[in-house]
Amino acid sequence: MDDPTALDYWTLAIAVLGALTGLAALGAQVWSFVLSGPRVRVGLTRAVLGSDGSEWLSVESANIGRLPVTVVDVGATFRVGRKRWNVPFIGLPHGASIGRELAHRLPDAESETWLLRPANVAAVAAKNGAPRDARIRGYVRLATGRTLRSRRRNAPRLVELAQRD
Repeated sequence: MDDPTALDYWTLAIAVLGALTGLAALGAQVWSFVLSGPRVRVGLTRAVLGSDGSEWLSVESANIGRLPVTVVDVGATFRVGRKRWNVPFIGLPHGASIGRELAHRLPDAESETWLLRPANVAAVAAKNGAPRDARIRGYVRLATGRTLRSRRRNAPRLVELAQRD
């Protein structure tokens, strides 16, 4: 085949077009698979409850994916140097937390909120040597072993928690 014909060029063009559309379809399938799994968004805010105006830390987990997910651990987290310390919802004394029992099944497109007393979080942070300007973030650990944390932009500082209670 020393001298290619027009038919050879057309065959090559169709083969290249088929390869490109096949790769695009594969990419779309992979992207759809990634988006179809459980995706959880975590948030940490301050909440005021009751007529006495007591302040709590609110850890919210929202399943924004298409599949249900199981939440096995919830709490607040802070960093001391390179080490991250967790204040789990389960480990707090009676009356220091409000929320559903863990492990909790979180269906798709639903959310759940757990409340923690800021004084307990501040006490654990102070006991472990956290600096007063350390940022407190919420975390959620899933049954898959994955731990997700809230974003940093609205995270309260430890000194703010200690002043409230």
